[in-house]
Amino acid sequence: MNKKYIIEEQSGVTIIKFLKRPTYGDCKTALDDLAENYSYKLRLWDLTETKFSLTIEEVNRIAEYGKSIFKNKNRAAFVVSSELAHNELQIFTMLRDHENTDLKIFRSKDDAILWLKSTDPTI
Repeated sequence: MNKKYIIEEQSGVTIIKFLKRPTYGDCKTALDDLAENYSYKLRLWDLTETKFSLTIEEVNRIAEYGKSIFKNKNRAAFVVSSELAHNELQIFTMLRDHENTDLKIFRSKDDAILWLKSTDPTI
């Protein structure tokens, strides 16, 4: 199977990057891979080079699925390159809101990493 994403750990941050436009199934597969094989305490989703074409129902299902598998305290930063992507991701972050997860959207990978690493190390 040809993966449409890469996941790598760099200095305590798990970075997820889609290589092609992901489907709902691709997103769910990446979440499963992340939950089963990597630390998800500090996550950076690099979405600067891809676009999404998911329906609002699919976005809602992904948000709900994420709540069900990421139960421990964690932070996730999303890095986007356009205002449109930023606005679309705001919908996701509202749907994904959960007491154990802090979410924030950035335009800069460096700013996202600073925010992730500035957190209380006990979360």
